[in-house]
Amino acid sequence: MKKILFIVLLTFAMQANAQYYYPLPDTNAGWTLQVFLPGMFFYDNYYTDIYNKDTTVSLVKYTKLYYDSHLYAGSYRSDTLGHTYFIPKDSLQEFLIMDISKNVGDTVKKVLITRYDLNRDTLINLHVDSVNNLHIGPYTLKRLWLSNSSYKGCLFTLFWIEKIGTSSGFYNESSCNIEEGLLLNCMAYNDSLYYYTPNQGAGAPLYEYGLCFPTEGINNRVSLSDITISPNPASSEITVSGRQEAVGSIDVYNTLGDKVYTAPITDNRSPITINITSLPSGMYFAEIKSEKGILVKKFIKE
Repeated sequence: MKKILFIVLLTFAMQANAQYYYPLPDTNAGWTLQVFLPGMFFYDNYYTDIYNKDTTVSLVKYTKLYYDSHLYAGSYRSDTLGHTYFIPKDSLQEFLIMDISKNVGDTVKKVLITRYDLNRDTLINLHVDSVNNLHIGPYTLKRLWLSNSSYKGCLFTLFWIEKIGTSSGFYNESSCNIEEGLLLNCMAYNDSLYYYTPNQGAGAPLYEYGLCFPTEGINNRVSLSDITISPNPASSEITVSGRQEAVGSIDVYNTLGDKVYTAPITDNRSPITINITSLPSGMYFAEIKSEKGILVKKFIKE
């Protein structure tokens, strides 16, 4: 009897001390992902269907996830312990895609990663490099920065944000190709915008009311074939050239979404040289605001 009582008390104590984490939304949620490919960029969109959101696999309830406007992408479940699991389409097996409960120095084992450049899923181990908090509206949300040790010579980093998702949208996608990349543009829940990448700079709000959609419209592909950044990689300066339309400004963001450079453009069609000597080595995104919309080019600072 004493043994049973001890086990019961221990169970209650463990539950009382367990950290509560906000799960990913399971109704009326949407994620918009910016996709960068050679010569263009566009938006991919994932959302939960408020009218047909639930499915049951092995007596466990999951939320259905849709890609674009109607394509079924898979199902997921998320708990208050910080875990999110995903079942890809045409599968009955669930995989871990997020574990917010981890801390600096921890290893998260067997995480499902989609290699965007290879169009292939794989399971890898991720290392938690750093942890901080984001204050979004009424919420204080935990953010983890992670890296892989090495997957067949492919090194990459990503982040997880409690209640929001991953740096590549809903689930983990990565690319080892310098000409390809993915970035969470925005995340909305119940018609409220919770996360929006361009608003991360210098004190700008992360929490706004509104819908989650790109300025140019869903899946509107904007040609970048005439605009080039050279050299790439670069060590001291880059030149933006080949513009056929007027450009209003160029902003440069790091992979955290922080704006590290901005300049108005007075000569709308001449090549533009940007000094990047003071920038740390790494990947950056040049956001070029033109008459046709917002164009994005990726470059590497050596």
